[in-house]
Amino acid sequence: VGPQHPEAQQIAISHSSLHFIKKNPVGDMIILETFPLEDIVSVGSSKAGVCTLTISTGVRLPLYTNRASQLTGMISSFIRA
Repeated sequence: VGPQHPEAQQIAISHSSLHFIKKNPVGDMIILETFPLEDIVSVGSSKAGVCTLTISTGVRLPLYTNRASQLTGMISSFIRA
């Protein structure tokens, strides 16, 4: 997903937060990190294959995926709601 969590395999989003997730060998999902949606200042995809989150602390999190534009749109709809 990104350099901060290279082991992350999926992203889950709810009405309150965004989660970086990985599956263990048994198939259970493990939450690696959670970001409350109110802490996400902006989201964009200026480069193909990269969705960049900006957190309220100023940290920028690049998320690498073939579906960067879809991910950007989905997160945008939650943080602007």
